[in-house]
Amino acid sequence: MNRQQKERVIGQLKESFQQSAGAFAAIYQGLGVMKMQALRTQLREKGGALHVAKARLMRIALSEGVAQDAFVDTLRGQICLVFAQKELPEVAKVLCNFAKENDALKVLSGSYDKVVFDSTEVSRLAKLPSREVLLAQVAGTLNAPVASLVRLLHTLIARLVWLLKAIEDQKQANA
Repeated sequence: MNRQQKERVIGQLKESFQQSAGAFAAIYQGLGVMKMQALRTQLREKGGALHVAKARLMRIALSEGVAQDAFVDTLRGQICLVFAQKELPEVAKVLCNFAKENDALKVLSGSYDKVVFDSTEVSRLAKLPSREVLLAQVAGTLNAPVASLVRLLHTLIARLVWLLKAIEDQKQANA
């Protein structure tokens, strides 16, 4: 690889890191080509992108003010970077599930909004529900007091109707 190619790779990595919502570093040593393609396909479906380059080039690209030092320090050996364009938990879910099925892939760390987290935090992030589910939970929580008030008012009105019906039945029985 000549100098121009290396500069192009560094530029692409910088651009991907700046445009993404977050990134993950993983070791892929021993992962076959077919499995790597399957992982890329799964990531693409969830808005992720996998980049493989020399660890030295990754460190150069990320050390120029783009990433935190703790994230850059994990880039050693056969490393791939996974960039999440939109949904960080969805991409983390794909990575963690793929790592469970394939021992050759090991998630090392992640980065989101200049905050670096380790592999256990990445697995916790993967367990988060999707954005739609979280929004539905918030909407349900906001709707709960109103729904309770409606049920209470309906119960009061229903009791009044039952009371009037009971009074009517009692008058008809006495007449």
